[in-house]
Amino acid sequence: RLRTELHLSNGSKLVCIPGDSSTARGYSPNLIVLDEASRIDEGMLAAVTPMLAETDGDLLILSTPAGRRGFFYAVWIDEEQQWERISARRVDYPHRVKPGFLEAEMATLGPALYSQEHENAFIADGDQLIADDAIEALVQYPPGMQLLTALEGL
Repeated sequence: RLRTELHLSNGSKLVCIPGDSSTARGYSPNLIVLDEASRIDEGMLAAVTPMLAETDGDLLILSTPAGRRGFFYAVWIDEEQQWERISARRVDYPHRVKPGFLEAEMATLGPALYSQEHENAFIADGDQLIADDAIEALVQYPPGMQLLTALEGL
């Protein structure tokens, strides 16, 4: 298995493994951190969450949004799921970037990608012909029914 381990003086151990569900199995951690979780497939989530059962450990998922799909998006928008959500937008911490950087990013990326990368916005997929908000403005759904985009769940 490919992995990197860091042993700390307090007896703790950090194990870094590739984002592949076949290499992520077989540990009993107290904490699992999934970085850039919006780009990790559900197979990885299914591989790592059972490992927390033995230790009653915690799962920390961090990410920049990547469209309106996948498990990161689903847990972020579903307020009934018991997650603590913390949003740290780059514009809230201007002292962490050099002057002019955000303006240059807006010019380079355009408003949609800028908003995803720096404001934590879940933007519609580029393959979607009509934006979700435009459809939702035209249609009223019966109670309990939701709009699903064509790429959700893939």
